[in-house]
Amino acid sequence: MVRGLFRSALVVLTAAPLLVTASAAGPAKSSSSPGVPIVQRYLSSPDPDPTEFRVMRHVDAKSEHFGQSAWMDVWTEFDRNGFRYKIIGEDGSDYIRSKVFRASLETERKMWADGSPARSALTSANYEFEEAGVQADGLASVTLKPRRKGDLLVDGTIFVNPDDGDLVRLEGGW
Repeated sequence: MVRGLFRSALVVLTAAPLLVTASAAGPAKSSSSPGVPIVQRYLSSPDPDPTEFRVMRHVDAKSEHFGQSAWMDVWTEFDRNGFRYKIIGEDGSDYIRSKVFRASLETERKMWADGSPARSALTSANYEFEEAGVQADGLASVTLKPRRKGDLLVDGTIFVNPDDGDLVRLEGGW
């Protein structure tokens, strides 16, 4: 049951640009790249990988077979002191919250400690990208398909600023 719930858990990450910092400042991006596909704009971003982040996550899972569901809102942070999380709201199945959500947060904490996230970066080495159009909110959506199985690889969608390719939001499941 845990494996099925883990894979069906929906993760919604929304990152505020001011909360993400990088180890080195890259050259400024141009404000617009007419004629360049959005995937190429995203992938050619000169921004280095973040060395710090703070992200609010909303996760939810449902098992129709067992008639259970749960959700959780959690702040996750990473900086030179490591990965941390703080649950700010939750409800539903105790089993799902403890065996799926908390277990996956603990797994993520361990993975950050051993450097695993670098192996699941949003790059063409790890994912196939396919443009999926512009949404009502003006963001361009790009479908992600992992090139291999991996604990931190997401099957989902990224939403980027169409002008410069900056990542705004990621939605998907494991």
